[in-house]
Amino acid sequence: MRLIHILFILIISFSSLVADILYSDDFSTDTTSEYNISTYAGFGGITYDNNNSQVYVDVGDNNYVVVSHSLPLLNEGIFTIYFYAITNYPNSADMTLRLEQDAQNYYELYSTDRPDLHGPIGIKKVVNGIEVERNDFQNGYTQDNNYTLNIKFSPTQTLVNAFSESLLINSTTTSITVNSFSLTLAQQDGYLDNIIWSSSSNPTTNTAPLADAG
Repeated sequence: MRLIHILFILIISFSSLVADILYSDDFSTDTTSEYNISTYAGFGGITYDNNNSQVYVDVGDNNYVVVSHSLPLLNEGIFTIYFYAITNYPNSADMTLRLEQDAQNYYELYSTDRPDLHGPIGIKKVVNGIEVERNDFQNGYTQDNNYTLNIKFSPTQTLVNAFSESLLINSTTTSITVNSFSLTLAQQDGYLDNIIWSSSSNPTTNTAPLADAG
């Protein structure tokens, strides 16, 4: 994980030139108690991997685990998280990342290792409980692979770099004031690391997408 942490520092250093880092967690210490955890089946959760300074999400079969944390208020900004998919149960899994104002207003990034079973996959914007726009990935993710998920959002457009693809949605102008994130892993064990939450006066400027870690 040393290379990952070096990349994390470089990302923060670069981002500080164009944005203010409002929250970050590289799990160099155990901060798992600061996260809200819920499960579907009453088992599973998160544990701290001290050797690699990351968080292990233990889900198992017929279960999902939700990891969430509050964030400083932003209606435009950048969210980044490292996700390493390691095991599915029994042969398919999925993940959902939300940047939320509340249960009715949010951005949602969804993917799976079996799009043929759990599609469509991609990014969507939900306002007052209604999906107002979306854009879909061509392919799902694969097990035993690590990914950097990056979402740049604003009222007018949102750019996603994730799973070796880039997606843009820009057909609505409704503002969503994000105050928390949640990551749901369903029948998917994995690792999380390197969370960055930053403000940006121009979050959708065309820049080179972040490469998937690893």
